[in-house]
Amino acid sequence: MKRMILVAILAAGLYGCTDRTVALVEGEAILESEVKKHLSGINPDLLKRVGEEKLKQSMLEGMIEQRLVLLKVRDEKFDTRADVLKRWAPVERDLSLRYFLNEYLPRRYPVSENALLADYGLKRETFKIDGEVRARHILVRTGSGGHSDLEALRMINDVARQLKPDGSNFGELAREHSECPSSADDGDLGFFGRDRMVKPFEEAAYALAPGKFTRQPIRTMHGYHLIMVEEKRDDEYAPFEQVRPELERDRNLNQMAAAYRVVTHEKGINSASPEAIVGSIEKIGFKYRAADFYRDLDELIGIGTSLRVRKGGATEREKAVHEMLMARVFEDRIDALEMRKDSEYMSFIKRVQGEFIAREYLEKVVFGPIALAPADLAGMPGGGGAEAAAFRERALEEKKNSAYGRLIEELKSRYSVIIK
Repeated sequence: MKRMILVAILAAGLYGCTDRTVALVEGEAILESEVKKHLSGINPDLLKRVGEEKLKQSMLEGMIEQRLVLLKVRDEKFDTRADVLKRWAPVERDLSLRYFLNEYLPRRYPVSENALLADYGLKRETFKIDGEVRARHILVRTGSGGHSDLEALRMINDVARQLKPDGSNFGELAREHSECPSSADDGDLGFFGRDRMVKPFEEAAYALAPGKFTRQPIRTMHGYHLIMVEEKRDDEYAPFEQVRPELERDRNLNQMAAAYRVVTHEKGINSASPEAIVGSIEKIGFKYRAADFYRDLDELIGIGTSLRVRKGGATEREKAVHEMLMARVFEDRIDALEMRKDSEYMSFIKRVQGEFIAREYLEKVVFGPIALAPADLAGMPGGGGAEAAAFRERALEEKKNSAYGRLIEELKSRYSVIIK
């Protein structure tokens, strides 16, 4: 896949504390501090798996490649095209609102530790993480492509009679008799939480102690199961520091909603009239017409998703109205606090805009014209279907990778790149 885009999703501050120049692209410096901001939030598992040095070099290479693409973009004035700016506008608006709530507001008006701890205590149950179960099973299928109900029940009972009292041969029997793909792993399904399995299966598994198995088959929509629980993880609660940003967001949202007197109107939300008032912001005298709300919703989340909200329940529509009203509150506060003049915000939006425009250029100009020729499809499985589709996707990805590699080589020969 496109190396620059893949590298851009890797993360976080792996350089030392001194802010120095790590590379120059056409005389423009890439600083250690930029790398940290650009790649903050690395997944620790990824860092451990890939290795710090290898990841560090990949990240820097990705930033260099992005700068090179942006140089070409500017030379060709792609970043000034009306269609590109039109696509960027809603992205910028959404990013500004998110930045305001998640970054700017907590920095400008931090919430006290005591207030957040009090909120944590009140909401602790909402941060509960249900325990998980690791189980094996033996399945005899019924229904389409399976056995008749009576035949399946006879088969599963035959297997149950072969089980040793301590279940020590459960995996062996699963490998031999189960009609689930997990039979290859002795029926092991790994860990799963609530609402991951069909209800009868879940209830039976959670009721068993580790090392125990069901003495009677469990009937589900898939067929008959014998279930053995290997391990259990107890319920736990997300620690305060992990949910602190969420607590801070909730408090700020509630305070702003109260200060601006944000109100949703149930009667208008349930009305079919486009002139109905679905909500209001009393502080600024704003009344939200249904027609305007649905237009905004179409622009923000797309017509398809918007239609699902329209056809959904009143609760879902009311939630959407409240969120759209709060977006207007954010915009009012952003203007009042002059967030767009904030240096950290300007640095953030400049970086993200660069990523967006580079990605647009690659998709529209570099990858857009690429098509598969007959020679590219040599060896493709016949008959269509999933295998053929996967073959075509891989072939197209290979051509995109080649095109991207040629582009970067061309840009490196055109523009100066110095790694410190």
